[in-house]
Order: sequence, then structure tokens, then C-alpha cells
Amino acid sequence: MNHLTRLQQEDDDNSGRTTPDLEEKRCRQRRNSLDERDPHKQAETILSLRETIATLREKLNGAVNEQARLKQELNVARANTSPELATQVAVLTSQLSYEKKWRQVLETKEIRLRQELETKLETKKQASNKNWRADR
Repeated sequence: MNHLTRLQQEDDDNSGRTTPDLEEKRCRQRRNSLDERDPHKQAETILSLRETIATLREKLNGAVNEQARLKQELNVARANTSPELATQVAVLTSQLSYEKKWRQVLETKEIRLRQELETKLETKKQASNKNWRADR
């Protein structure tokens, strides 16, 4: 397996995902192979380096475009968020939190009152049964 085929196999193994360190290592390996005296291998290496440079430029341009798009979205979102809206969101969030807390308090009280009522009903039922038995 020649040097360039081995590098291609590494690309395939990584499913096309590369890191800057890996790219630098590959470029270094390709540059080192230029020292070989075979003109065909030198031409292959030069072509491979040019392809790598073109691929890296495409990736960089894509990343720059994506960053610009995200910045634009952020600016649009900031422009559409007025101070009044931000205040309303804060107030509503606070109210929601307050309401959740009171809801929990009320649910706890409801449970306690149901238990007390069930206890009283059970006590009354038992007393009623005792009175009924006493009457017999």
C-alpha cells in the first residue's frame, strides 16, 4: 500500500472527519514524500496537497458563512426583543414561579384536609356503628 493510499484509507476510517492536527500531520507526511526521487510520486503528492488545500478552503468558507448566518440570526433576535418585552417575560416568569409555589401549598393543604376529613368520617362511622350496636 503506497503512502497516499494509506492516507486515503485513514480518511475512510475517519468517515471524512478530520481535525486540524490530523490535517497537519497528513500535509507533513505528503511534504516529506516530496523528498522521494520518483517524479510520478511527487506529482501525486502535489496533486493530493492541492486537493487538501481546496477541501480545507471549502470547509473554512462554510464555517465562516455559518458563523455569519448565526450572528445575523442573533442580531435579528436582539433587534426583535424590546426592553418592554424582556420586562414582560421577566414579570410573567416571576408570576409563574409564584403561582407554582402557591399551587403546591394548596395541593398540600388539600391533601391534609382530605386526610382529616377521611379520619373524621371514619371516626363518625365507627361511633355510629357503636351506637347502632348499643341500641340492639
